Amino acid sequence: MTCKRFFCLLACSAVMFGSTAAWSAEIHGRSSTQFGWFNDIFTGNKQAEFGEYLNLSVTQIDKEGKLSFQGYGRVTDDVRNGEGINGRLYYLYGDYSNLFDKVDIRLGRQFVNYAAGSALIDGGKIDLKNVGPIAFSVMGGRNVYFDLNGE
Repeated sequence: MTCKRFFCLLACSAVMFGSTAAWSAEIHGRSSTQFGWFNDIFTGNKQAEFGEYLNLSVTQIDKEGKLSFQGYGRVTDDVRNGEGINGRLYYLYGDYSNLFDKVDIRLGRQFVNYAAGSALIDGGKIDLKNVGPIAFSVMGGRNVYFDLNGE
């Protein structure tokens, strides 16, 4: 009986003292579900497939609003043939902007677009700005290729 009261007292005190210094973030997202029923052109089998798409954004993590996270992916399941669950991550990155009012840093899976070409990479990107009439951008990482069975 005393253990029960102790745990209740501990839980209530954590709620009371924790509410004075609350930490919050904005979470935005969108989810959509798709049902596809079709014939597979390679095997000729009929397929019935459910797909769940999720777009998620977490912002206002710090007081200045410099740190944010973005993500988008899907999960599919073929309910007719039982091939199992298949997932694909299109992008998921953390973004820290205006470090010293000159540098933006992005780490994770992201889309980059340069004059030399565009790519989906697992890596990082650093943008140097506000240094006069020009800006610099550097990126590096592994190029991601998707095929029918994965990446």
